[in-house]
Parts: sequence; C-alpha cells; structure tokens
Amino acid sequence: MKRNKSLTATGAVFLAFAMSSCGVVSRNSTGTTVTDVPVTTTVPPSTTVPWADGAEIVAWEKFLEPYEVLDASQVSTGECGSRAMLVTQESLTMYWWDGVEWRDDTALLDGGRGQYPLKVYTFDFTNDGVLDFFVLYAEDEREKSPRYGAYFAYTWAQEEQCKWGWVDVDNGRTTTKTVLSPDINPQTGRVFAPGFTRRRTSVRGEYKFFPSTSSFMYHEPEAK
Repeated sequence: MKRNKSLTATGAVFLAFAMSSCGVVSRNSTGTTVTDVPVTTTVPPSTTVPWADGAEIVAWEKFLEPYEVLDASQVSTGECGSRAMLVTQESLTMYWWDGVEWRDDTALLDGGRGQYPLKVYTFDFTNDGVLDFFVLYAEDEREKSPRYGAYFAYTWAQEEQCKWGWVDVDNGRTTTKTVLSPDINPQTGRVFAPGFTRRRTSVRGEYKFFPSTSSFMYHEPEAK
C-alpha cells in the first residue's frame, strides 16, 4: 500500500508540474484547483522584406558602379513600386526594386523606341505624383544625328493601373509614340518640340499630358 501511495503522490506532483508549466496553479475559496492559463500571442513569420527609407536609392547608386554609364535615371517610387532606367552604349535597360536588390525588368520596355538611346530625364510628366521617364534617342550613330524622344510612364487609366508603357503622343496631326526634335528643360521637365494646329507648317510648342486621353498633346505657344 505504501508503494501505491507513493506512486499516487508522484503522479500528483507530475500533474501539478504539468499544470504549472502551462499556467499558474491556485485554489479558490472552495478548495478547488484553478489553473490560470496565460494568453500568448503567436507572431507569424514575416513575409515582407525590411525596407528602410531611401534604401533603394543607395542600392541604385551602388548598382551602377560596374557599368559604363552614359546616363541613369532617378529612382521612381510610388504605389506601384520602385523602378529606374540605365543608358549604356546602344542599350536602354530598366530595373525594379524587390526590397533587397535591383532586378532586371527590361522586357517591360517592349524593345525600346530605338537603337541609340542617349539620355533619360526623370520628372512627373503625367502629374500624378510619381516620377516618369523621358528617353532621348538619336536616329543613328552620327554625332549630329537628328534626335527624338519618348515618354515611359503608367497612365491614369483605371484598367491599366500600374501598367508601365510608352505613352501616346499627339502632335496635332497624327498619334505616335515619339516626339521629334525635342528640347527638354532640365529644371522643369517641360518638353518643347514641333507640332501642328490648323496651320500647314509646324511650330515649336509644348507637349502636355491629358488624363482624359492618356496621351501627351501638342500645344501651340500663345501669341505675344
């Protein structure tokens, strides 16, 4: 009998230990054992990459170091993520920031607009609060080759939200994807180039973005 009592006592101790490991063991006024199990909050593993403010800009500058850069854009960051462009000899490439590193996204350019990119301007051309890109091209490899440019942005169209692409350009006569012989103000990003109104001959005016048509349209300068 002593052995059985010993086993019973041992079992009680084990049970009390098991209960106390899960919570606080106490007795109420009636002598009944009450176990207060602490409420624990399980934190799921993070599925997002830590993103310090400005990390993509620092990483972009470092990313460019090994390249023979003709020109590089600023980093465009918005609700649709961060992207940037790089111009090297006869090459235009695009990249997106995944939170850790810059990844190639050149397929988004759909072949680009020409073989000889020269420079990329980074401004909010579409007035939506997000930086866009205007790429300046040469028609050929001659030093004084004619120039043209093209806008790359995502438009305000709801069905194409966050879809980057080359934006339409209406020169007053036809709709294309390029602006011929552009002059770009490096401080404001305003683009001036020839276009047509009711006149038969072209006049240099400004190209402005119209959300209603999701395109850049030619505006003849006001008469002085």
